[in-house]
Amino acid sequence: MRLLFWNVQRLGGNSPELKQILIEGVMEEAFRMDVEWILLCEITSDTEFSEVPIQKQLAIGKQKSRKSTAQLGYAWITSSREGGELQPQMIDPMVVYSPSGDNVRMSKGGKYFEKISKRTVAYVGQDQGPNGVNIFMYHANASGKALRLVTQVVSTCVNDTDGCGALGFLLVGDLNCDPTALQSWLKVNLTKNEYKSVGVAWDKQQYTHNARQGATRTLDYCVHSSNLTCEVKALPLDGVMQNFERENFPDHHPILVGIGESLANTF
Repeated sequence: MRLLFWNVQRLGGNSPELKQILIEGVMEEAFRMDVEWILLCEITSDTEFSEVPIQKQLAIGKQKSRKSTAQLGYAWITSSREGGELQPQMIDPMVVYSPSGDNVRMSKGGKYFEKISKRTVAYVGQDQGPNGVNIFMYHANASGKALRLVTQVVSTCVNDTDGCGALGFLLVGDLNCDPTALQSWLKVNLTKNEYKSVGVAWDKQQYTHNARQGATRTLDYCVHSSNLTCEVKALPLDGVMQNFERENFPDHHPILVGIGESLANTF
């Protein structure tokens, strides 16, 4: 199976019309590469694909002093050009330790994920249900909390998948932390057998965080059951966006994910 994940933050600048043109171009290119599912984050309600509204899902409301606001949400589009329904994934309470062995104490929320994370984790479904791979999507906090939060999410994915009849799990998203750093955190917080059962896959040739000065970091990647063959490649935007100013580029490159198949010679 192939899927594409993309954080579309700032895509199209301030123009909803341009955003629609660009998102359709990238999505059609993905479907030409046999992608079955497209998973998006930082979605607004005014986005469309082939005249079908892309509804933001699982946005968390935030009450400020004067008004109620909402985080931008997730979306799931299938190769049939239809929207799929995402489900919130509950994350188990957990005391998390840094690689130095220190307890990562949070003044607000403690071990409870929903009190610390700005966003929920989305359960997408199984790639070949009812006995396929459990697939999850997460957009982690863009802060020093990211490593702690993603560690807690991975622990839940490992334990919830074990013994449920699935072929394993795959967590994809903008995890807002370095993949090698995450491996160090997982080693400390998972049991020896759990750590051996987990792999981390990212594009080692291309950064994904498309900062104003160019792509400089890898923040978009996968954590998965080690029994799965998983390959990740960042999808270049140059072809689709070659006639547009850089100010219209999003903050992240899309990533193409191959589950149980190679992405060699894809592009």
